[in-house]
Amino acid sequence: MQVAAIAREPITGVDPAYEESTGGGIGYTLGLLMEYQFAPQLFIGSRLEIEKSRNYEPSRFLVYVRHSLDKAAAQPVPFPPQPFVPTAER
Repeated sequence: MQVAAIAREPITGVDPAYEESTGGGIGYTLGLLMEYQFAPQLFIGSRLEIEKSRNYEPSRFLVYVRHSLDKAAAQPVPFPPQPFVPTAER
């Protein structure tokens, strides 16, 4: 396949040569989340995720409206927020 790819380079304009990587590199991720409670069961929120590295740069932005059917589950988030503790560690 490599020989065929090299032969098609003048037609496709794609250089099929693979350059070895020495590895390593730096990347970072940033995530932000905001949610506001409008009514006892109605929330609006947004989420931003940015990931950057040498050859990988996806970014996502989401705006949503959430309605809770269960009044007990529609409690506001405590301030400051409490970290999640798995059931096995309680």
